[in-house]
Amino acid sequence: MVLSTDTDGGRISLPVRPTVAGMIRTKISRIILVTGTNIGESATDSPINVRITRGEEAVVDHTIPDTPQADLEGAEGNIYFLPVQQTFTCSQLDDQSITPSIHGGDAWLPNVVAMFGLDTASGNPGRMIPLVHFGPWPFDWLSTDPREGNASVTLALCLIDP
Repeated sequence: MVLSTDTDGGRISLPVRPTVAGMIRTKISRIILVTGTNIGESATDSPINVRITRGEEAVVDHTIPDTPQADLEGAEGNIYFLPVQQTFTCSQLDDQSITPSIHGGDAWLPNVVAMFGLDTASGNPGRMIPLVHFGPWPFDWLSTDPREGNASVTLALCLIDP
């Protein structure tokens, strides 16, 4: 869907469907990942993987594919929907559960990373559960070269009402 003030270029508006905040025991069936990349040489062409574990079990293990967006480019924002292998709840996670990592030789420096759980595997969600939010990004670059940064980081969970 393209938004444009030019009627030949796309739609002028897009309705945003209402959702309500989920609680820590709301079942999560899909993840929405929102990223913003820093300006300058912060972009990457290397694959980014997101892994979420419930104890020792991976409930999400997804590498972000190329999309029609300007994926992880400098001064760009991106939205990705990540599939869930097994439904889970926020109450089943801890501050060691969410790990983004980079695979490849091209480092990436995000500015903002936010992640929400959705209560539907597809279509319009009824509930959104905040999982992580970092803006500005408090970590080093994501890089497989230890001189540039870290290949992965562990993201602490947001505080939410039970």
